[in-house]
Amino acid sequence: MDRTLSISKGLVAEMLAHANECLPEEACGLIGGVNEQACLILPVENELHSPVRFRMAPLSQLKAFQKIDEIGVKLIGIFHSHPTGPAGPSSTDIAEFYYPDTVVVILSPAQSKDGFEPAARKLIDFGNWQIIGYLIENGRFAKIQLEYIT
Repeated sequence: MDRTLSISKGLVAEMLAHANECLPEEACGLIGGVNEQACLILPVENELHSPVRFRMAPLSQLKAFQKIDEIGVKLIGIFHSHPTGPAGPSSTDIAEFYYPDTVVVILSPAQSKDGFEPAARKLIDFGNWQIIGYLIENGRFAKIQLEYIT
């Protein structure tokens, strides 16, 4: 899967702020944009308030979708954090993913259990997090390229 998601440093900072605010729980939210260019981060409440699982609170998720429609962009990504790892999608993430062709962005500890730290980290300071994009389709996942822009 040869895909790229372009995202500004400011939007990355918004995702990181939400992930840090939600600790020790998983954070989640939507990414709005045009084509493969993100232009909007919409944090959504994790109604499970769990450190190992998320489910977007329906009213919070609805408001986020309304904002996407209001601005005139599309849902291009969903983000969430894995505060204790892993860096990639969990079996639950894969089983419960219902948005084909939408990028999944996972924030996980910089030194995750698999020891992976992407080369792109050198382009922007993620603090204690690493950020990796994926496509999930038919029970499988593949990494995609995240392009960090100013």
